[in-house]
Amino acid sequence: MTFQFDMGWIWSVVLLSVRMSTIFYLTVLDLFGRVPGRFRLIMVVTLSALLFSANFSVTAPLPGTLVEMVLDLAGEVVISVMLVLGLHVAFSTFQVAGRLVDFQSGFGAANLLNPATNSADPLIGTLLLFVATFVFFSVDGHHLVLRGLVYSVQQVPLGSWGGGMSLPAVLQQYGLMFLFGMTIAAPVLAVLFFVDAGLAVMGKTMPQMNVYFIFLPLKVALGVGMTALSLKYMLPLISEVISSIFRYWNQIITAA
Repeated sequence: MTFQFDMGWIWSVVLLSVRMSTIFYLTVLDLFGRVPGRFRLIMVVTLSALLFSANFSVTAPLPGTLVEMVLDLAGEVVISVMLVLGLHVAFSTFQVAGRLVDFQSGFGAANLLNPATNSADPLIGTLLLFVATFVFFSVDGHHLVLRGLVYSVQQVPLGSWGGGMSLPAVLQQYGLMFLFGMTIAAPVLAVLFFVDAGLAVMGKTMPQMNVYFIFLPLKVALGVGMTALSLKYMLPLISEVISSIFRYWNQIITAA
C-alpha cells in the first residue's frame, strides 16, 4: 500500500493556517486564552484543511527556494494581522466606552484583573465586552469570520503578497473605534456631567463638605444604573460595530 501526498494541498493548508492563526491568538476576544497551545494549533490546522478542501480546488504554487517560502509566509502574516486588526479595533470600542464611564463614575481606581491576558480591564468595559461577545455569537459572527477568510483567499490568493493594503482604511477603522466608543458612553456621560456640575456648585457653596467622597457612591450607582438602562438601546449600535469589522475587511481585501 502506498500513500501519495499532494504537496500543493499541504502547502496551501499551511498558508491558510498562518492567515487564520491570528484570529485565535491575537484577537481581543481571547476565547481560547486558557486552552493549551497545542490544541489551538490542531484546531487551526483542522479548520484550515476543511475550509480549503470545501471551497478551493486550485492549490497555491510551491515555493522554489527558502527565500520564496519565507516571503510567502511573511505575506500571509501581514494579511492576517491586517484582518485581525478589524476585530481588535471593533471590540476595543467597548473598552474605550467602559474606561470613559469608569473614569466619570468613580471606578477609575478599580480594575478587573483578566487572568487570560494578565491585564487590568475596566469594570464597565468588561461588562460591555461580555454583552458585545454575546451579540457577536448571537448573530453568527463566527460564521461570518470564516466566510470572510474564504473571501479573502478568493480575492488575495494564498502565497501572494498583500502589500497594496489601504492605510486610510486602517486609520478610518481606528477613528470609528473612538466614535462608537463615545456614542456608547454618551448617555451615561451626559447624566454624570450634570451630577458633576451640581457637585461643583455644592462644593463652592459649602467648602467645608468633602463633596467628592460623600457623593461618590451616588456617582457609582448612577454610572452602573444608567449603563444597565442603556444596554437595551445599545444592541443596534453593537450590531453596527460588528458590521464595521466586515466592511473594513472588504476595504482591506479590495485594496490588496
